[in-house]
Parts: sequence; C-alpha cells; structure tokens
Amino acid sequence: MKKIYDNNVIKKTLLICFLVFSMLINAQEKTIKGTVKSEDGIPLAGVNILQKGTKNVQVTDFEGNFNIKLLSGSQTLVFSYLGFSNKEVAVTGQSSLNVTLTEDAQTLDVVVVTGYGTQRRSDLTGSVASVKGNDISVTPAPTFDIALQGRAAGVNIVNTSSEPGGGSTIRIRGSNSISGNNEPLIVLDGYPLPSGGEASTAGIGTVRVVPSNPLDFINPNDIASIDILKDAAATAIYGSRGANGVIVITTKKGAYNQKTKINLTTETATASSFDFPQMMDGPTFATWRNETADTPNPRFANPSSLPTTNWLDNILRNGITNRYQLDINGGNEKTRYSISGNYQTIEGVIKFTKYERGVVNLNLDTKLTDRLTVSTTINLSQSLNNRNNQGTGAIINGGGVWKALTNDPSRTPEDTDYVLNDPTEFYFIDPLVDIRDTKDETANKNIFANIFAKYNILDDLTLNVRAGVNSKNSRREAYYKKTTSIGQRDNGAAVYNTFEYDDKLLESYLAYDKMLGDVHNLNLVAGYSSQINTIRGVDNKVINFPSDALGSNSIGLGLTPSIPQSYRTERSLLSYYLRANYDFNKKYFASLTVRADGSSVFSENEKWGYFPSAGLGWTISNEDFLNNNKTISNLKLRASYGITGSQSIAPLQSLTLMGVQNANFNNALAAGLSPVQLGNPDLKWEETTQINVGIDFGLFDSKINGNIDYYTKTTDNLLQNFPIPISSGLSSIVTNAGSIENKGIEISLGADIISNPNFSWSSSINWSANKSLVKSLGAGGSDIFGPNIAANIVSFPPTILREGEPFGLFWGQKAIGLYPLGDPKEGQLQLEDISGDGTISANDNTIIGDPNPDFIFGWNNSFNYKNFTLTAFIQGSVGNDIMNVDRIFISGGITGNSANHTQEYYEKRWTPSNPHNDVRFPAGRSGNPDSSLIEDGSYVRLKNISLAYNFNPDIFKGYLSSARVYVTGTNLFTITNYSGVDPEVNVFGGNNINTGVDFSAYPKSKQILLGINIGF
Repeated sequence: MKKIYDNNVIKKTLLICFLVFSMLINAQEKTIKGTVKSEDGIPLAGVNILQKGTKNVQVTDFEGNFNIKLLSGSQTLVFSYLGFSNKEVAVTGQSSLNVTLTEDAQTLDVVVVTGYGTQRRSDLTGSVASVKGNDISVTPAPTFDIALQGRAAGVNIVNTSSEPGGGSTIRIRGSNSISGNNEPLIVLDGYPLPSGGEASTAGIGTVRVVPSNPLDFINPNDIASIDILKDAAATAIYGSRGANGVIVITTKKGAYNQKTKINLTTETATASSFDFPQMMDGPTFATWRNETADTPNPRFANPSSLPTTNWLDNILRNGITNRYQLDINGGNEKTRYSISGNYQTIEGVIKFTKYERGVVNLNLDTKLTDRLTVSTTINLSQSLNNRNNQGTGAIINGGGVWKALTNDPSRTPEDTDYVLNDPTEFYFIDPLVDIRDTKDETANKNIFANIFAKYNILDDLTLNVRAGVNSKNSRREAYYKKTTSIGQRDNGAAVYNTFEYDDKLLESYLAYDKMLGDVHNLNLVAGYSSQINTIRGVDNKVINFPSDALGSNSIGLGLTPSIPQSYRTERSLLSYYLRANYDFNKKYFASLTVRADGSSVFSENEKWGYFPSAGLGWTISNEDFLNNNKTISNLKLRASYGITGSQSIAPLQSLTLMGVQNANFNNALAAGLSPVQLGNPDLKWEETTQINVGIDFGLFDSKINGNIDYYTKTTDNLLQNFPIPISSGLSSIVTNAGSIENKGIEISLGADIISNPNFSWSSSINWSANKSLVKSLGAGGSDIFGPNIAANIVSFPPTILREGEPFGLFWGQKAIGLYPLGDPKEGQLQLEDISGDGTISANDNTIIGDPNPDFIFGWNNSFNYKNFTLTAFIQGSVGNDIMNVDRIFISGGITGNSANHTQEYYEKRWTPSNPHNDVRFPAGRSGNPDSSLIEDGSYVRLKNISLAYNFNPDIFKGYLSSARVYVTGTNLFTITNYSGVDPEVNVFGGNNINTGVDFSAYPKSKQILLGINIGF
C-alpha cells in the first residue's frame, strides 16, 4: 500500500508539474502582432520592441510590422526609435497592437544639416533651428515658406499676397540692407538657389504688382527637414550669401534594403474670405451723398427707393483646393530611391483667380562601389496662375477688391452706361466685369537637376563633387478687353512678357573626419565653388485693338505697338572656403570658418570679399560636477563671432551705362542712347558682423528642453542709391554708405508633458524679439524714403529711414483732432503744423508709427490618444503698427469724387449734430498719410488645427498597409484690434523699406480641408 500511495503521489505530482509546465510554455509562446507607425501614418522600419524587465527584443520589418513572443513576467512592451519618444504599451489580454510613435524634438534633431555637411546638434557652436517636414506638410500651403511661418524663433515670415500662389517676405533676425536683398539664402539638397524671378510686370498698368512665389517649384510634401542657420558661425561657410541667414532644405529619400512602398494622398478643401467691414447700402449711401454734395444729385432724389448691390459679394466665392500626391520609395543593398508626384489646383476666393501646379521629384542614391556613392535629385515643375492684382496702389485701374469697396451700392450690374464716364462718381465700374474680362496669366516652368558624388579616398577622408543646373522659363500674358477700365482707356490692351534664367553650379570639397585617440575629434572641410547665373527677358505691349476676339493670342492685331524692350544680365560667383570643427571629450568645442568670394558685380579692385567666423562651445552637463544630475540632463554654452556679406545688387553697378533714348525728328523715330547710370568703381561688399551667445538646456531627462540666444549684428557699407546733383543728368548713384544694427533675443522651449501608453501630449513654443537701429545713412545722413503709396491721390511716401531710429518707420502728418463746430473747416481732419509756417505741407511730416513687431511667437501642441492624433498651432505678432490706407477712401469723408464708406463711418462720422474729436471719423480729410491711419496690427491666430485617425491595417486584410484620414482647419480664428480685413498684410511685397501697408489687399481665407492617405 505504501508503494501504491507513493506511485499515486508521484503520478499526481508529475501531472501537476506537466500542467504548470504547459501553462508556462503557453505563456512563453503568447504572441503579440502589430504595426508601428509615425503620426502621419507612415510605417516605421527598425523600431526596437522590448518586453519590459526582460532581454526579449524584436524589431519591426520594412512595413513596420512586428511579431514578438512574450516571456513570463511583465506584460508591457516598450517601443523605442531614433527621433521618436519611447512608448510603453500594456498588452494584457491583447494579441494585436497598432502603435503610433510621437516624434521627439530632442532626438529627432540629433543631426542637423549645415553648410557642406552635417553635425550633431550637441556639437554645434552656432545657432541653428530645425523644423520637421511633418510640421511643414500639416499646413495646407502650396509653398513651404508659408507653412514655415511661426515655426522657428527669429524667423519672421509675412504673406505679401494671399492670392493663390502668392509670395511672402522672409526675414531672419531683421533687415540688413536698404537696396540689396534681405531674403535668406535657400539651399535645396546642397544647391544654393538663385534669388529667383519671373516675367516682368512692365505694361500691366498698375503702380506695383507683387510677383508670385518664386519657391513654388518646391513641393512642401517632399521636404524631410528644414535647418535654419542664423548666426555667423553657422552661415559664414556661405560667405557673401549668408548675411540674411540660410534655410537648408533636405528632401525625402528612400531607404536601403526596403521593399517598395506606395503612398497616395488626396485632399479637398473649401475656403472662405476673411470678413470685410460692412459698407453702406444703397439708400444710406444716397442719403449721405445728398448731405455732403455741393449740389443735389437728381439720381438721389428718393434714397429710400434705391436698390442695394453688395459688390464684394459679387466678386467673392468659396474657394476650392484639390491636391493629389503620389509617393513611391524603397531600395536594395546598393540603391535607394524616392519618386513623388504632386498636382494641385487652388481656386481663389476672388472669382476667376486660379492657381495650378504640377511637380515631379526624383531622389536616387546609388553605391556604385564600396567607396563611391552618387546621389541625383531631379525636380520638374510647371505652374499657371490666373491673377487679379490687388493692393496695386492704382486708383482708376485698381483691383477688384478696391473697386468693390468703393463702388456705388445704389448701382446695379445692369447699369452699363457709366464705365469711367462720370468723374463725379469715382470712376465706378462693375468689378466682376473688370475681373472677368481681364486675362492676366503667369506661367512658370522650372527644371532643377542636382548630382552629388561622394568618394571615400580613405576611411576618414572623402572627396565630394556637386554639379547642377536650375532653369526657369516664365511668361506674363495679359489682355484687357474694352469692357475693363484699362481696356476702355486704351481701346483694348495686350501685354506679352517673357523671362528666363539659367543657373549653373560646380563645386568640390574635401571632408576629413577623424577621431584622434579617445577624446579628440577633428572635422575639416575645404572646397571650391563656381556659380553662374544668366537672366534674359523681353517685354511687349500693344494697345488699340479693333476687336477683343483674339486677345493676346495675336498681339499683331493691335494698331499701336510700343517699342519692345529686352534685357540680359549675367553674374558669377567664385568661392574658396575652409572650415575646422574640433571637440575635446564632447565637452569643449571650437569651430573656425573662412570663405573668400569673388563676385562679377563689383569692379576689378573690389571683386573679392573675405568672411571669417569663429565659435566656441562648452557642454557643462558633461563635467563631473553635473554628470548624472537628476535635474539638469543637458547644459551647454555657445558663443560665436563672424562676418558675412552681401552682393545682392544688379550686375554692372560699378560701370557707367548707356540706355535706349529714341527721339522723334521730323515725324521720324531716330535711335539714340543716353547715360542711364553713373558707375562707381569703388563699389564693394556690404558686410554684416554678428555676435551670438546662446545656451542649450535639457531638464528631467530632457523631458523639458530649450535654448536661448542673444545676438547683435551690424551691417556696414550699405549698398544704396545715394542722391547726386540733378545737374549731372541723373538723380542717384549706387554707393556704399551707412550702417544698420539689429539686436535680439530668441527663446525656444519644448516639453513632453504627458507620456502614457494610451495618451501623450507634447508642446513647443518659440518667442523672439528683434530691435533694429539705423546707425548711419552716409555723409550728411539724409533721410531715405520708401516709394509712394499710390498714384493719382496718395502721392506721399509712407515710410522713412532716419539715423537713430528703427528701420522703416511710418512717415506722414500728425492728426491732432477735428476742427470744432463753427470753424470754417468744422469736422475736417486737423493736422499739426510742425514747421510753424501756417500751412500744412510735406514740411510737417514726421514719424507716426512703427511696423516692426515687439515680438513674434509660435506655439505648437500635439496630442495622441490611441489611434487619434490632434495637433494645434498658434502663431502671432505683437507690437507692430499697420498703415490702413483704405481708411482714406472708405472712412475719410472725402467730398467730390466720393467712394462708398463703411456703415461704421456713417454712424460715427462728425456732423453738426454729432460733433466729436475722433480722428478716425472726420467729416472730410486730405488723401495723404497721417497718424489717423495707423492702427495696432498685433494679432494671435489659430494658424492650424488638425485631427487625424490611423486605421488598424488588419481590417484591410493585406490590401492596404496603412490608412489615415484627417481634417485640418487653417486660419480659423484670429484675435486682433485691427479694423481691416487681416493684420498680416504687406502690399508692397519684398520692398525693404515699405512694410506693414494695407491697401485693398487680396483677402486671406479660412480653410477646412479633408484628406486621406493610404499606403500599399
């Protein structure tokens, strides 16, 4: 019995052990499957997946898929990937997971692209801001500069025209130049792009026309990252083109050993115009005209019986945007590739305005041998922009917005007999007819080809060679039918202007990167660059057409041709450069750069400029006394000093030039030449000296991170048109005179506020303040004025450069109130007689405002909850003034040729029964700039908000690898005290001096977009 008992015990014990062992085996073999993707739905290959508390590790495959068998113990998986925040996911009771990783600003920008190479951010001695491609693509803009707005400290971007395909101004740490270019250098995949251009606006018939965006050939969705080089230590490697900062764009590439991935994106958006001020209706307008008219107008005998036409409603519509994007990328052991195609159409909120663009981009990297790699980028783009110029400064032939605001509301579209025929009615014309019957097209074709070869001579020494071309053809074609204001004046008018440029680049450099022992690291770059740019164009205008039928398709039909104008210029730049970066034990860093540039735009004795810089860095957190500190995870000091330059003036400015000056003798046209430019053989480079001090920090294991920079930069030898005695036969000469200073502070902060398995929240904010000072304007220190606001009526310049004052201040007369009741000028705007001569004239002009903001900022937030992602971006500008020129005409009470006015003006205007002293609502005023037009242009805007959902790919049963739907709102909400349509306005475009002027600009729009992205 004893033995039997023992056998039973043994059997039961073995059975229990078997069951336990089976359970353990079953637990060990529990398998979790799933997919890991980024926030934008792209599968991530090579993600590290760790079973927490064990050494059980797997990685995702090329499609982002994983399959991990869990061991006993923790039921939590930890997902980690370079450039993304770690994520922990509890898997108890689950067999399938779909994980979305959030990009981490701390690790994503470990490596930044600088001039002629890359650096780890921790090794930098200069000031470099980085923006992720996903942050750019989330904003539905046709060009990257608009999407970049507010994303980086120290970078001020203003949309100069909200028309489809409109341009912008980019200023990095303020404006440096008066006559030169203040735009930063754009470097696309290592290729420094020329400043761009398009067909001339000659003959278009307006005072000024803002060009379309020269960067429209770059598809924002092709961008992987943008690095913004701001101080001299970062930009001096680009020498004469680095004074305004450098924006380095890196486009997306495929991956080696990756199966082909195909992604298709389609988006549709609807847009509506920002709100305009309410204008007077027909009866109110007629009543007001009867009150202010010198003699009664019989047409207004019975105001209450008159109709009302809202001319703005007639020209505005809901705009529609459609975008289609195809991406194909992949690679094998030797080659990686990325092919993208993009087609986009934007119908503007003003009728008959439309922008179309197609872009094809190819990136191909091939390892031809173990030592030689060749990279090729080819970009082909074509765009067509149907335009209606707004904010042009013209009165009679102003744009549709100007006409719609000022038009007589008691008229109707059926009134066709008053086109420009009644001068007492402010040249009224149906704005819809004017837009409809005006053909104004800008067509651009761009070819960009860039080949880069890298040969490893030794393990630490590489030879790099780049060759490329950038070619553009542009056509500006316009025709004004006789039903338009210009067409009636000229009996039909046609303009056909062409433009092309060809840019060629060849450069080579050696790069040496060597670790010397365990603590010394040396990086050297030495190279040579040659770039030649040729521009040519032809301008044609013909008027007096017997018929509108053929328009600009047959300009020979016009009976009165103008003499065609043609031009051709060429400029070349030859450069040598050297950079040395050294660090000791990842604690102490030093950099030294020098570049020599020779430019063809200067005379023989001044062609070469030399631009050095030096930088130092100290990573304090790597010292023993801070090592493993629980609070401070990163602390670094940086300081730099350097000189950069500018040669961004037209070629041949150092030479005296002759120009065409034909004359009529005995009723016969004779050809002739006359001096048009006085040469300056001593013309030389502008030079910008910059000092930068910065601190980088990370707290609590870099959960909080940021940097603070203080800079001061001074530009000397300003290139400017200096006035000379008229007795010379010319009015000015280009010379070096003057000095401008910019000082500022930049702060960037980022934090991973919440990082839970199912929910995360990350936030980043940037803030910057720049103060400019005109230190000198050359001998005599004479003031420099910006161009006049408009033709016909507003003839004074609105801005001024004056020694001892900030850059580009508003200029005009000072409004001190309204003349009181009983005064011969009762109710009229009263201006201060500063000169004391008893009359109001240009001698009484003074500084009346400042368009420069006190500070600008951007605040981005990203929330992730399971498969949902919400991003919100807020952007703003504080402390800048705007000159609202529209107020002269729609809130000024001008008698005589009177335009329609706002309802607010009608209700608040000065009258004998409503006497007041508010300069905004006078009984009447002149047409020149004064302080009553200056308004606070500060604003805070919800620039972008987007909600996305990533589908579980399992539901597609292998037919799709990913699917994502999203809805995005742009410009949905703005807080501002500005009375105009939009506080982000600058109708003078890229003019260096005239900024912050609003004059019936193309209206900005609010947009709602729905998109879907699927992957195969």
